[in-house]
Amino acid sequence: MKSRHSRSRPADSPADKVESGFPSARYFQVHFEYLHETIGELTRQIETANRQIAELQQRLLDTEAKGIELEGQPGNAFTTQDWRL
Repeated sequence: MKSRHSRSRPADSPADKVESGFPSARYFQVHFEYLHETIGELTRQIETANRQIAELQQRLLDTEAKGIELEGQPGNAFTTQDWRL
């Protein structure tokens, strides 16, 4: 009579099917590295945009403090010739 521990698991066991259909650890590592790099780049872009917004807000406040009226003056809202970014 064979002991319980000497039996080998059948080749088509459910555990084998799950393992063969599940991606490897390297698959997840590559995708997590990509997400980490993307999040880092987005964070840097947000920080840069926030600095630019703060500078523009300060320039607007300085312009208002000098009493320069911006309303009613002709201009193109899409040009940035007077603003250094």
